[in-house]
Amino acid sequence: MVKKILFIIIVLLVFNFTFGNNTLYDSIIYKNIEDAVSKNIFIYRVKNTYMVESKLNGRFFAVQSSFSGIKPDCDCKLILKIEKANIEYPDPTVTLYSVYKGSETYDCGLYVLSKEPGYFFSPDRYFLVGVYPSGFIIFISGNFYLHSIKDNFSLDFNMPESFYYYIKLKTFSFQTKDVEFVKKKGKNLIFKAYSEELKKNITIIINKRDLDIVTVRW
Repeated sequence: MVKKILFIIIVLLVFNFTFGNNTLYDSIIYKNIEDAVSKNIFIYRVKNTYMVESKLNGRFFAVQSSFSGIKPDCDCKLILKIEKANIEYPDPTVTLYSVYKGSETYDCGLYVLSKEPGYFFSPDRYFLVGVYPSGFIIFISGNFYLHSIKDNFSLDFNMPESFYYYIKLKTFSFQTKDVEFVKKKGKNLIFKAYSEELKKNITIIINKRDLDIVTVRW
């Protein structure tokens, strides 16, 4: 009887150590992603919002007024839904995570705040990031500053089909499907696809001189 009890205790300890540590690790990763994505989104807004750019030469209050629609209130954090993405990265050590922002909604502790930022980015709900075992985060798709990922793919300008999966990841924010090559025009490869996010067909352009830039038109 005593041996059975000891065996059960050991099993429970091993289970807790194994899965408890995994849960703790996941929570740390999710928190790091949340912090990194929120900061990147904020910096991107500041640098790319026309309201800010158009008033930078104005008086202090004009600039401050412009920033007030972008900067979250103190002690408020952007509400993001983070989960492991059901897609793979060429480097198998990298885990992909989808980040869903929805509207500009902030958790302020005792209350939830929705802000109307006064600018327009589209699409602006889905983001994709990758995490290396070291914890280093790469920003792949979305309205924030992106890392270069082209070197992780076997891209051949003479084989447009080699870009299909690359395009899928780079246009994750558009929730792209059914990517097809259309034609080569000068130094550009032109593709067509369907955006689940926009509910319409989109045109995707990749220039040979800079494969990092994936232009989407609709």
